Amino acid sequence: MKYTEEHNVIIYSGKIANELLRRGHRIVKVMPDRRNKIKTVFVFANERNILRDVDELTRPNDSEIFASLD
Repeated sequence: MKYTEEHNVIIYSGKIANELLRRGHRIVKVMPDRRNKIKTVFVFANERNILRDVDELTRPNDSEIFASLD
């Protein structure tokens, strides 16, 4: 995932974008993905610890990691 572009954070996942909106982050722009025109890119303002939230949302869950070791 390409993370930042100057003062913006680019999100390619609708699920992550919805969660960021729920957490109160501000969306700046919605546009088509340059690589795949049928997909959408969500651009958020890089403010209020958004990178911490993105990291938290995209990091694998510990329970998911250890559940696969059986």
